[in-house]
Amino acid sequence: MDANDLQRPASCLRKQGLRVATLEPGPRIRSADPMRGMPTEEIVAVGATYVTGFAYVIGEACG
Repeated sequence: MDANDLQRPASCLRKQGLRVATLEPGPRIRSADPMRGMPTEEIVAVGATYVTGFAYVIGEACG
């Protein structure tokens, strides 16, 4: 996976009102909730899935 593979979950997170930033190196993004004091969550591509820093798999609901 490369950074382009993260466009789908990044777009989905933005639609839900979160701020999203691409991180280097590697296919990683960070999302933040501006309504909750900006806690952040790092999301990485693992195989064909996207996994958060708390080991939650995301992406299925973004279809």
